[in-house]
Amino acid sequence: MDKNNSSTKSAKTYISIGKVIASHGIHGFAKIYLLTDFPERFEELGKVYFFKEDKLMFDCKIQKARFTANDLLVKFDKFSTPEEINLYKNYFIKIPKEELTKLPEDVYYLDDLRGMKAYSENDVFLGDVIQVYNNANDILEIKTPEKKEVMVPLVKEIVTNVDMKNRKITIKLIPGLFDEDFESDLV
Repeated sequence: MDKNNSSTKSAKTYISIGKVIASHGIHGFAKIYLLTDFPERFEELGKVYFFKEDKLMFDCKIQKARFTANDLLVKFDKFSTPEEINLYKNYFIKIPKEELTKLPEDVYYLDDLRGMKAYSENDVFLGDVIQVYNNANDILEIKTPEKKEVMVPLVKEIVTNVDMKNRKITIKLIPGLFDEDFESDLV
């Protein structure tokens, strides 16, 4: 596999858009779990990067991408058999951050929320966003000044404002979101 020129870039300069979950058929197609709201990008991209956890392993060209009823199937130039694809099961497919689709104003990538400052609606500092989890519901992990980690659902009823320009998130405090002592200090 080609491990040249790109291997010096940090994983932080790349964004995950998919994950290899299985092979499909006998011609080396990969079944991809999508990690993007723009799956059509697979039809437009020339090159993607395979990562094992946060380590860049190699780059690969997309030869073909097609959608089935439930899956995205991708044919990469470096794989011609199911056995080759299965060697890279659970690898992440990433692209450089600068190749991301441009978003409308007031729309953001979840990854861009990391490192933002979280404040209550009364402008009291709550902590820093240290991680964003993308599950059934998106979750912000916030580290408080007391070094506690609090999980906050990323829903409009709780996260009332995301100010990308000033890197500030406003959170409506509700009972049970932060522990009792923490909440009473903010009222």
